[in-house]
Amino acid sequence: MTISYQFNVHTATLGGFARLLFRWSGSVYKLVFKETVIFGLLYATVSIIYRVALDEPQRRTFESVARHIGDNKNLIPLTFVLGFYVQFVVGRWWDQYNHYPWPDRILALVILYINGTDERSRLIRRTLARWTCLSTILLTRGVSVVAKKRFPTLQHLIDAGLMTKEEVDLYEDVNIPYAKYWVPMLWCTQLLTQARREKTFDDPTGVATKHIFEEIATFRTNQWKIWSFDWVSVPIVYTQVVTLATYVYFFGCLFSRQFLDPEQQYQSFYVDFYFPIFTFLQFFFYVGWLKVAESLINPWGEDDDDFEVNWFIDRHVQVAFLVVDEKFGQMPTLVKDMYWDTTEVKVPYTSASAELRRKSAAHIGSTINLEIPRGSQTFLKDPANGHFTDPCLSAFQRNSSWSGRRSSLQPRGRKISEHTNHSSDNFKNSHPLQEATYNYQRSMDNTCSVPIPEYPESSSIPSSFHSSPDHLVPDHLVPDHLVPDESVSFQCGDPGLTPLCDTHSGQFPFVRPPSNRRGPKYCTESEEEEELLRSTANEAAGTTGPDSDLKLQTSRSFAEDVTPNGRGKSPSTVNYSEHADMINGHAR
Repeated sequence: MTISYQFNVHTATLGGFARLLFRWSGSVYKLVFKETVIFGLLYATVSIIYRVALDEPQRRTFESVARHIGDNKNLIPLTFVLGFYVQFVVGRWWDQYNHYPWPDRILALVILYINGTDERSRLIRRTLARWTCLSTILLTRGVSVVAKKRFPTLQHLIDAGLMTKEEVDLYEDVNIPYAKYWVPMLWCTQLLTQARREKTFDDPTGVATKHIFEEIATFRTNQWKIWSFDWVSVPIVYTQVVTLATYVYFFGCLFSRQFLDPEQQYQSFYVDFYFPIFTFLQFFFYVGWLKVAESLINPWGEDDDDFEVNWFIDRHVQVAFLVVDEKFGQMPTLVKDMYWDTTEVKVPYTSASAELRRKSAAHIGSTINLEIPRGSQTFLKDPANGHFTDPCLSAFQRNSSWSGRRSSLQPRGRKISEHTNHSSDNFKNSHPLQEATYNYQRSMDNTCSVPIPEYPESSSIPSSFHSSPDHLVPDHLVPDHLVPDESVSFQCGDPGLTPLCDTHSGQFPFVRPPSNRRGPKYCTESEEEEELLRSTANEAAGTTGPDSDLKLQTSRSFAEDVTPNGRGKSPSTVNYSEHADMINGHAR
């Protein structure tokens, strides 16, 4: 049976839980009483042998053994093992209760859709209710000793009026070596199908059929889970480890917790008592912890805190027939409530409940009354054009109208050339997308915390930059070691490539590194080249400090972008269409 004490702790009071210590039913005293008595008898036996039966040399040997056990018994991780085991068992116990199938939802749909008052409709409703309860009882007979004792055979179900002789014959004709508790639910589905054909089941659209069959499926799922809990137990090796750890630990305590001769001046043995009270308290708590798991690991038995299986059976059968038959169609007369002519509804209090009335206002939000300083209530605007601005964008990005084109600014699929022309004159009529700028932009798509370099004001940007919104990076921000590849050209009207075009020359701004930088990464191979790359990028972009290091870092990641296959390619092996498709994909 289930021991309920909710009323005893309805309000936290002084000694509220302490009053529960004097209850016997379902208590820890009842669980560990016998084990504690046995432990006490064994302890007393060992103590008498040590004090009376052993001579002096034997006592010294016993003391050495006891001290050795006391020094090493804590190597058993009793708290760790036992704590996790009990937590797992309690969670499993609660899951079984939550998944026990209740017929109420199915029965509510039965009376909703099979709502005729004729004898045929009544017969169908009562049969569906009986079969639903029968399926649960057959399931419980397979997992609970309580239900098995109540209905030992199918004949007992016939005598109880839950099955007919014909139903028993059909049930036994299902000749399989597996559980058959689901057979009555199969009959329910077939009866519902027949009722729908007879128009007894009110379902012109088919929605009702779907609804009730979904509830039957949920009911069957809960039945399967209860059966699975009974089939798949906690691994026995886990139970064995916990049980052995507990009992071996306290077996060692029978020797290590003896009060040794104080005259020998052993460490921590300076008094001589006969009853080790704290040892017994430790035994009481740990073994009680283990007994909790033992009583809850199978909640379908006869322990004090096991499920009320008989209550489940009685309640479900009685409620099922009340819902579908005796109380079917009954409802109170519709009347106007006492608040009909008023909009102010005040539910009265009794004198006993008035003291508990809360005078605080209803909760409407923890920050609803937070006052924001007036100076911080102004929206951010761009002083140049008066438009609302994004605090994540730099001044250069806001002036360049980048906010609406982030997804297209991905420098993917550019060609790596092995030419070594480093002349910066080739940048006069083209504006390649600088790798540092792109990596900043790509990072800003996910966060606002990325440091953004300070770009020059619009007045310092070349006039050719303002001639087209497609020019994204001014000339002087591009390092000298990046030059356009003049061997490839295309029409700027190609889909997905327009943001990367140079409208003056019609050239696609491919870039190429120096010939001594090949392979899967575009990076320097010595400190001298790395310093040269940093100084070149700083001189071109006009930045120093952390931004310069970030430009160097982003140039390396840019090289990985331009070689998506992880290997450097020469101009003769790179296909323009391959890169165009790749860029189109990123633009999309």
